[in-house]
Amino acid sequence: MTKPTRLALISLSLTTGCVLYDGECKDELWADTGWGDDGWSEEDTDASGDDHDDGAAGVGFTLSPAQGLAGSTFITSLEADDVFDFSQVSDVWFFGDVSLCTKASRSDELILTLSIDADAELGVVDMVVEMDDGERILVGSALNILGEDGQGLEDDDGSSSDGGEAGNPCD
Repeated sequence: MTKPTRLALISLSLTTGCVLYDGECKDELWADTGWGDDGWSEEDTDASGDDHDDGAAGVGFTLSPAQGLAGSTFITSLEADDVFDFSQVSDVWFFGDVSLCTKASRSDELILTLSIDADAELGVVDMVVEMDDGERILVGSALNILGEDGQGLEDDDGSSSDGGEAGNPCD
């Protein structure tokens, strides 16, 4: 790639808010932040109650990191707790003010670029993972939306729903 092409791509990404991602992330990057802990999400089966012989039935999905700031656009990874072909995923959507911008399938994860509305309600939202064959998997409490200050909702006892791990992992 020529120098002018690289400069054009970099300037384009800076002006659009896009982040270029290429390469495998190491879990050590998130180890001391608390981001991406499996405790933030839980997997539920699809609402149909049907038994499935194949596909995504029985596979648990989580996001890593599983938190995002209101008003932000960020990259997260959809991961499975078992061997899974992520090219089968046709769509991912959320119950809340979260939009899927892009998705890219890799061998062991699905890279998602998510955008959270600035006025999004703070707290956890559920996610639906839809497969090519129409099967849908509900992932309860998949994403925790934090305020712009990195804080979550305060519970009745004054504790925060962010588990004490406030802040942006990029700081």
